Amino acid sequence: MIDEQPPYGLPAALVRFLDRQLELDERAAALNDPDVPSSALRAFLFSLSPDRREVALSMCEKPSLLAEWAARGNVDERVIVAFNPHTPSAVLRRLVGDPAPRVRMQIAFNPNSEPDVLAELLLDPDPVVEEAITCAFDTYAGHQLRAGVRTVEFEEERDDELR
Repeated sequence: MIDEQPPYGLPAALVRFLDRQLELDERAAALNDPDVPSSALRAFLFSLSPDRREVALSMCEKPSLLAEWAARGNVDERVIVAFNPHTPSAVLRRLVGDPAPRVRMQIAFNPNSEPDVLAELLLDPDPVVEEAITCAFDTYAGHQLRAGVRTVEFEEERDDELR
């Protein structure tokens, strides 16, 4: 059921994204419909409440829009972009210099983080970034997240296998 009034002229796929009764994968497919122009998706993202925009950004597979939000979004939105496995490596390279440690730490879990970006993260003096790098490479969940899996169950026994 759609609980918000969609903006006038909204493509049908984006109206489907607003339907909370759909499964998340169906909503993601609607959001990333190739027939929806980037300009319409951009306007749609701007029209959403901050919470809805964060959900949409976490499902977004369009590199140009992720790059745009990495440059203009608030800290919470940049955190989501840094974690999104569809964010291009060039965007992650820029985000490694983000002033917010919460943003930088998510780069450790992104499968598109290239070795030079990870090397720069290793030099980050913030303890939360250091902990994120340790988690990303020393835990089962971290390995799964680095592989792009975004539905990971955290199991301590699996972490022991990695040690």
